[in-house]
Amino acid sequence: MTKVMALLSITDDIYDVYETSAELQSFIDMIMRRDEEAAQQLKEYWKVHFHNLTKALQDFDNEISSHGKSYPIKYLKVVVRAWNEEVKWRDDGYIPTLRENLEVSTVTNCYNLLTCASFIGMGTVVMKEVFDWKRNHVASTVQCYMKEHSATLDHACEELLKMVEHAWKSLNHEFLNLSGTFSRDILIKVINLARVIETSPNVQDKYTHSALIKDHISILLVELVSI
Repeated sequence: MTKVMALLSITDDIYDVYETSAELQSFIDMIMRRDEEAAQQLKEYWKVHFHNLTKALQDFDNEISSHGKSYPIKYLKVVVRAWNEEVKWRDDGYIPTLRENLEVSTVTNCYNLLTCASFIGMGTVVMKEVFDWKRNHVASTVQCYMKEHSATLDHACEELLKMVEHAWKSLNHEFLNLSGTFSRDILIKVINLARVIETSPNVQDKYTHSALIKDHISILLVELVSI
């Protein structure tokens, strides 16, 4: 899962900053076809990323091949479509409505794909039905809310945090209702990833500025807990 997260992070950064829409589309087409021959024409850093990403996807497929479907590619295609929409917004200088943004950002946070990756190595408890079951964690963009509702920064944050609170209630409700349907080991991975996604960008962007999350990691893994 760490490998998949790292590779998706690089791909997301490439989409955000480094390339034109045409170059991005060409690269993604190669990924979907796993076209090693065509990839030899790429820039050197593209080649390295292409090789690492396709290898990770192949390892992923090999691990879950007994389910008879390429789930990594299925979810990656959904993410790519959403990334492409964000690139179009960027190139057009378009600020989407909150609803438009949520429809895309709940995909580009890669929650479904990473949840799928977290199931690797769990054995027979991971059934086809597990991969078909998905739930998106609500993500948001403050600027979209501010523009659409002519709101101040503080008001936008307050309203969006209410949406997050509602999403957590829904997530916990589903966790309790599905405990008899899927293994608890499966469900707790979904909950834990949602915790990570909320913690990283909450108030400050701790994903981009990772030093901000140092204290969280220290408390969790380094400091002693008094009993």
